[in-house]
Amino acid sequence: MLIRTAILLAGAVAGMVAAVAAARFPGYSPAAGSPVAVAAHLVAGGSLVVAAVPGARRRPGAAFRVLLGAAGVCWMLTGWTNPEIAVSAAFAAGLLLSPAVPVLTAHALLSYASSTRTRLMIAGYAGFALVAVGSGVLSDPRGSGCGTCPVNPLAIWHLPGAALWSIRAGMLMAAISMIGVAVVLCERLARASVARRRRLASLLVPGVAYLVAAAAAYGLALPAGYVSTAPPDTILWYAQAAALTAIALGTGVHWARLRRTRARLAALVVETAGSPPPGGLSDALARTLGDPGLRVYYPLDDGRLVDADGTPATPAREAAITRLTRGGALVALLAHRHSLFDDENQDESQIGALSAATRLALENERLRAHTRARLADLRASQTRIVQAGDAERRRLERDLHDGAQQRVVALSLSIRLARLRCPDAGRAALLEEAEAEVRAAVADLRAVAHGLYPGVLSSEGLAAAVDALADEFPLAAEGLSGRRYEPSVEAAAYLVVAESLKRGRPGEARLRAMESGDLLRLEIHLDGPLGDGLDDLRDRVGALDGTLEVLPLDGGETLIRVGLPATPCTPGTASV
Repeated sequence: MLIRTAILLAGAVAGMVAAVAAARFPGYSPAAGSPVAVAAHLVAGGSLVVAAVPGARRRPGAAFRVLLGAAGVCWMLTGWTNPEIAVSAAFAAGLLLSPAVPVLTAHALLSYASSTRTRLMIAGYAGFALVAVGSGVLSDPRGSGCGTCPVNPLAIWHLPGAALWSIRAGMLMAAISMIGVAVVLCERLARASVARRRRLASLLVPGVAYLVAAAAAYGLALPAGYVSTAPPDTILWYAQAAALTAIALGTGVHWARLRRTRARLAALVVETAGSPPPGGLSDALARTLGDPGLRVYYPLDDGRLVDADGTPATPAREAAITRLTRGGALVALLAHRHSLFDDENQDESQIGALSAATRLALENERLRAHTRARLADLRASQTRIVQAGDAERRRLERDLHDGAQQRVVALSLSIRLARLRCPDAGRAALLEEAEAEVRAAVADLRAVAHGLYPGVLSSEGLAAAVDALADEFPLAAEGLSGRRYEPSVEAAAYLVVAESLKRGRPGEARLRAMESGDLLRLEIHLDGPLGDGLDDLRDRVGALDGTLEVLPLDGGETLIRVGLPATPCTPGTASV
């Protein structure tokens, strides 16, 4: 607050005194040449002072703004060199401090661009010192014939020749320093990324223009040792005033950008204070940072990356990746557009605020993504186990059908032929009994094979397999089409229906099938209790991301509801 007050007070006093002096003695300098010139003088200096106030105590940027405010005050002190100012101390202050404007502005611009060129600044301040000594210490305007000028209390000696050479040397050194700083700023702009260049340009472009104009003004004033009111000097003075005003406006743009960023951070804090839904953190960061394509990815222990839903994901190739670590361990990856953080990397407090605002939400979403990924892995493992079991059932069913069953059938035919050719009636009766036993064994083998995995389910699908069940049990089925589903889905649906009928032993059963969205729904209505329940099949259905409910009804009846993903059959897998 003290720095702000000092800058504002000094700027106000300097501006008022300069305006009064210009009104009493117009035309003394370019700054007092006309009302327009006075207005330009006050606007340029006043805008620099005002631009320095908002962040005079903040870091980073405090040095830049203090230097800019000091330059604004010194700019207005050029009006104090007017002979009609009457106050000797003010007159001397104008002579001594007004040459500091270029070097203070150059120093401020280098500070803003995060550049340290010590030699250039030493040359600039040395040039300012020589000009100040020459015009304020070695020269007394009264001694040079200015009868209306007040006494210069700083004039120790009146050495016009030495004062002129000191001023010339100072102007030359200052001009060289200004050109050097302008070159450095242009180089910084050229090497910056597009986003960073856009941010720097609002200040550095008018800054370079001011430095070039100030150096040119020193070059024109070099022979005489002072700035005259001739047209070239006046034009360069107006150029300097316009450039300084543009620098102040650029500072305002920078300040507005910081305010907008902080407002977004505040909104982000509020938005992530609760528990955002999966993916909500990515959306909030995308809105805050202005990058719609920004996404957050979380690494798993096995090296895979998953999104907020725990689904394996890979950042786009063209995206830039920022690693978020804690204690050296990778926590998350930000995939975003290139140079996103170049907009903000001059204000470390913003990056720190962003990290603090998202730390809790990031940790919550990371844990949730890990949990979802583990659940997905577990479900996939269960699915693979079920599929492997089904494949083994199908293999056993084929082996029984094509191997043992065929051999037993062949044995039955051989016994029949032997019985027909046998002349002995007693032996023929024995062979007939053996043939009956073999036929019974064939029937048992068929039942075992059918129980393992019905061949009709593999070849013709769920509807045909349920029709085959209806031949064994009192089942009325409706709603099943000839559509084929994934073998694991068909097997689970068939086993639930078959086991319900076997364990319930109903006098009458009804099956109703329907598709709802991506789900195949089955309702099995039994006219009696289920018996042992279906807990063993609940895990099989759950492994396919399905549901199984057993609901006892009034009168001892039972309703079984099944929901399975209606995943269409992949070509080539139905008959495996």
